[in-house]
Amino acid sequence: AAEPAATEISPEQIAAWRERYYAAARSGAETDAAEVIGECLRRRLPLQDIHVEIIQRSLERIGEDYVAGEITEADEHIATELTQRVLGHASAFVPSKPANGRVAVVGCVAGNRHSLGPRMIADLLIHEGWTVLFTGADTPTPSFLDVVRRNRPQAVVLSCAVAECAEAARDLVERLRELRSGTQGWPFVIAVGGGYVNCEPEAAQAWGADFTAHDARGLSDKLTDLLPTVSWRAWG
Repeated sequence: AAEPAATEISPEQIAAWRERYYAAARSGAETDAAEVIGECLRRRLPLQDIHVEIIQRSLERIGEDYVAGEITEADEHIATELTQRVLGHASAFVPSKPANGRVAVVGCVAGNRHSLGPRMIADLLIHEGWTVLFTGADTPTPSFLDVVRRNRPQAVVLSCAVAECAEAARDLVERLRELRSGTQGWPFVIAVGGGYVNCEPEAAQAWGADFTAHDARGLSDKLTDLLPTVSWRAWG
């Protein structure tokens, strides 16, 4: 018999998976967390939904537990690190679409050590056929700009997770805009996300970013809207 399609998966089932993943990640039970994601993959839950509805929502709740003093900072780090490993295994089992010629640079601004969110964005874009250069956590501004300049992407995605990174994010967006409009520039979009921007979306607008997105699914949708397939070749 054919495996159930994603459309047959009920909201109640997704909520049950999310609860199990939350419990596993919160307690550091990596094998249990991996089993939840394995079930999602076997049922063909779309990768975007795994990232957002299962993993992101669970980690947001774990973050709230830390703020409330119910778990320690080490517990939160354990949940994040095991999720990084689970994501790596999951991505290996989901075939990517054919390469589409699009290039994105994704990473954290200087001072931002929270790299899981942009890592999920990078994974989803790779799954959609993009070539992604992921700079990881706490990327110095000159190094980030150098990667962009050398690879001439169509999209640059920055993560600003905490208020302490806001000045670095503002500076990087400003310098990206200068690069884009300069004599050696080319068209590309600048997206900014992360916990700080989710709470203060007007900040990214003030910096001059083209758009923000609360999660990887929203970012993917907005990129599709801003950059229709027919325009990519002209941007190369």
